[in-house]
Amino acid sequence: MKIKRVKVRRKGGSGKFCTKWYWRLDLGWDYDDTTGKRRRIRRFFATETAAREELAAKRAERIEHGAYLRSLTTFERSQVSLALARLKDEGATLQEAVEFFLKHRDKRKSPPVADVVAELLNSLTQANRSPAYLRSIRCSLKQFARPPRETMEINDVRAGEIEAWLNNAEWSPITRQGYLTDVRTLFSFALTRGYVVAVPVARPKRRKHFGTQADLVTDPIVDEKAPGILTVRQCEALLRTVQHDCPEMLAFYAIGLFGGLRSDSEVRRLKWGNLKPDYIEVFSSKSRGKRRLVTLAPNLRAWLEVARAARGEGRESIIPANFDRLFDHTRILCGLFWSWPNRALRHSYASYYLAHHRDAAQAAHEMGHGGRTDTLERHYKEIVMPEEAAKFWALMP
Repeated sequence: MKIKRVKVRRKGGSGKFCTKWYWRLDLGWDYDDTTGKRRRIRRFFATETAAREELAAKRAERIEHGAYLRSLTTFERSQVSLALARLKDEGATLQEAVEFFLKHRDKRKSPPVADVVAELLNSLTQANRSPAYLRSIRCSLKQFARPPRETMEINDVRAGEIEAWLNNAEWSPITRQGYLTDVRTLFSFALTRGYVVAVPVARPKRRKHFGTQADLVTDPIVDEKAPGILTVRQCEALLRTVQHDCPEMLAFYAIGLFGGLRSDSEVRRLKWGNLKPDYIEVFSSKSRGKRRLVTLAPNLRAWLEVARAARGEGRESIIPANFDRLFDHTRILCGLFWSWPNRALRHSYASYYLAHHRDAAQAAHEMGHGGRTDTLERHYKEIVMPEEAAKFWALMP
């Protein structure tokens, strides 16, 4: 900003042009208050005193605006920056956006957290999600929907409160990560229903720029450990025991160990008609991806022949009706009840498959990973030796 004495040639009242000296205040390039367009702002004054008074006022105004902007947090400044960038593409100003929002915003209150949790769980049940997933997310959200959050409007729950709830000393990092994932599912559901307002987020390796308050919470640092699997000796003891003492459970264990299907969402829903001579037919309703065909390994085919001969009359399902009781009973018989790893059958299949076949792409296809091999390479590669893997795939009835 600067002041300069200039001559201005203007038309007078008599209609004749005359030249007169003025004091010009140059404010630089800015957006016009009336048109909203960017142009060079200049003011003209008859006296130097008036020009300098306006200059002092403009400087004080800029200092005041700068102090206000410096008082904003990094998150608030990022909100302003993202909002301006999006509005620029639409040819609108920030003031116009605020006025439009105040005029058209929904006046209804956001529902309580407990009500949104119930609505989400009902939606997931109607979507035929697996019983294991429903149990897991119900447990997580039941913890989150305790007082005082139970009766809070979900739009009033902020990232700081979610983070404070997660910082429970009794929970391990992996437990906190699981809870955070489920809470993000809750808030994403609320966003689709219009219960919460989207906020700008900056998450690494993510393309989206807007999300919910749950997306602003920092992920816990989780130490990645090798997944727990069954040894070859344990697998053999399990199959032999089930074959002789509980043959109706043999197909479940054989498909889990040598087929790698998900126990809850796939094996428990399979029918005997899905077992073909050379493959298992898994449809989209039983898996997370599209319909896929899982190859029958020679030893899996042999175990299924034994299981088919032992199945009861008229039973179409792969597993018996009293599955939960028999699942615990068979693990107790083998001495594996208390040491049973999480997802032991599927993790064992992935580990022994990679060690024996050394084909991550094919393993990803067989397991329904949608062609992605990063999970297999990161978690299952080189957990077991090839010699042990050869023994695993040689297990026969």
